Amino acid sequence: ANLQLNLDRMSKLQGKLSGGRVITKPSDDPAGTAQALQLRADKRATEQAARNAADGAAWLTIANSALTTSLSALRRARDLTVQGANGAMSQQARQAIAMEVEGLRDALVAQANTSYLGRSVFAGTSNEPAFTVTPATPGPPPTPAAYTFTGTPG
Repeated sequence: ANLQLNLDRMSKLQGKLSGGRVITKPSDDPAGTAQALQLRADKRATEQAARNAADGAAWLTIANSALTTSLSALRRARDLTVQGANGAMSQQARQAIAMEVEGLRDALVAQANTSYLGRSVFAGTSNEPAFTVTPATPGPPPTPAAYTFTGTPG
């Protein structure tokens, strides 16, 4: 009987050794099983927190980059406005300034529609782009381009 008992113990120990696990089934150690389950849950929560932090940092980096680029475009538009406001420029020079300001406007709209992982950065909780552009129409009467905020206000 002792020999059989020892063989059974040795078989269990070899099973634990070969499997690399101390607890092979919950009934082996209920308290240890509960501890192992809690550790796994804590590990998953920590991994999720790390993913959330990385996602938040990337989101802020994208937003910061878009805002920095937009600020640079706004400064250039201001400089062009001041330059064009002096009365000494020719019509052709003012048209060139107007074309550049239109390009800056388009760049600002593109920055406002920046997205990260398929979500719009500046549209609030909406998944749509922040702004839609309705192009200008030349025909009588001509209508200027329209820019509409389509994000979530607030």
